[in-house]
Amino acid sequence: MILKNLLVAAGMTGLTACATEYSDKTLDTNELRRAFSGTSLAGCYPGGGTWFERTEADGTLKDMNQSGTIVGKWYAAEGQICYIYPGQNEDDTSNCFSVKRSGDGGYNFISGDPAKVVASTSCPISQSATAG
Repeated sequence: MILKNLLVAAGMTGLTACATEYSDKTLDTNELRRAFSGTSLAGCYPGGGTWFERTEADGTLKDMNQSGTIVGKWYAAEGQICYIYPGQNEDDTSNCFSVKRSGDGGYNFISGDPAKVVASTSCPISQSATAG
């Protein structure tokens, strides 16, 4: 399961996401680029599924559970990190998320209205906190 499932976890399945503790600061576009360029991250979803991806500096996105297979692209814009997974939907639109640091230094990916943590690098995701 990789980040492309965030959209499904956030709303299509009706899953109620709970957040892990986080700082109040949302990373800005430049902070996102610095934090995610050339970085491998592993994390989890509120339902317990896991993901392991690498965001390369050239914008490619690799699924490290599939031996580094290129599965899409990523970019940071307007204070969000965005992922494009070709073939995920008809127009290959981006799935974008705000990102906040968690209390243990990890990252919480936040989406929706009301905002909720839909994935985190701080696992398991706490049942006691909210996204904000």
